Amino acid sequence: MTQVKICGLRPGDDLSFTRHPSVTHIGVVFVPASRRYVAPAAARAITAAARDCRVLGVFVDEPVHVVREVIQTAGLHGCQLHGNEPPEVCAALRADGWTVWKALSVPPAVASQASVLADLVSKAAVYAPCVDALLFDAAPPQGAAPGVTGGYGQPWAWDVLPALVAGIARRVARLPAVWVAGGLNAKTIPNLLRVFRPDGIDVSSGAEVDGRKSLPKVNEILEVVNRFDAAERVP
Repeated sequence: MTQVKICGLRPGDDLSFTRHPSVTHIGVVFVPASRRYVAPAAARAITAAARDCRVLGVFVDEPVHVVREVIQTAGLHGCQLHGNEPPEVCAALRADGWTVWKALSVPPAVASQASVLADLVSKAAVYAPCVDALLFDAAPPQGAAPGVTGGYGQPWAWDVLPALVAGIARRVARLPAVWVAGGLNAKTIPNLLRVFRPDGIDVSSGAEVDGRKSLPKVNEILEVVNRFDAAERVP
């Protein structure tokens, strides 16, 4: 089953989709510069309503003690670190018993320059032993707000994923779950799933209308994912 994470939830969003078995995670953004920012105390309403999936907080370069405080205040299951956090930060938070994902930005040149792909493989291999999942997302576009490293709806060269993941697997004893984000919506998800089947997909802007999560758009995404999963099960 391809797992689905819907990211960028805010108080007032319809969370009925969290009961769908494919939706294993949702994300709440704790990046003050983001338009999807949610105050930690306000996030408790989201956590309480999402009883059937795990809730991760998205952080960018926050000190460990701040991440710990927000996780506890908001009642999260873990964190998605979306900045330049070193592996030691990931390991420290994971040692606390929380789920830890590390997002890695994929540069535009990854498809055309072998050295760029090799550098990304090396970086991911360093993080792999100390996280539960690696999330590959498009690098922020030029002019992006400082500290807002994701949620721009930018697709990237997904066809490099087989080589990328194979390269990481050759260098580590344990390959964590592989998640993909960036430009995913009901129309583009098939383009990804035809070239690579990740453990999960992470969708934010592709599930929105006028900046808020849209239940019809989420349901369209789930229908597409379920269709691919069903086709894979046919002998």
